[in-house]
Formats: sequence, C-alpha cells, structure tokens
Amino acid sequence: MRSLAVAVPGSETPGRPPLAVSLGATVILTSRDELITHLNAPLHTCAQDIAARLV
Repeated sequence: MRSLAVAVPGSETPGRPPLAVSLGATVILTSRDELITHLNAPLHTCAQDIAARLV
C-alpha cells in the first residue's frame, strides 16, 4: 500500500485536530511516480475545495 496526504489549509482550530485528505493505492497497481502525479494537482485542489467550504 502506498499513500499520500495533504493538509487542508486553514483547518487548524483550537481544540480540533487539523484536517487532511489522503489517497491510497496498492503497490502492484500504482507506481510511486503515478501516485505522486495525483499529489501535484488533484489532491491539492481537493484540499483547497474543502478549505473553501470551511469558511
């Protein structure tokens, strides 16, 4: 199993743990490089979308 996580910006609130978005994939089906391509845009975009909804 490989996984990546990105923190949701602005989710740090006193008394509540910060939020993050995680993506996991099996090693057999997804190479490290393929997984990292999802980190660069889609996972960061997802975290930004969640952050915008927290306001």
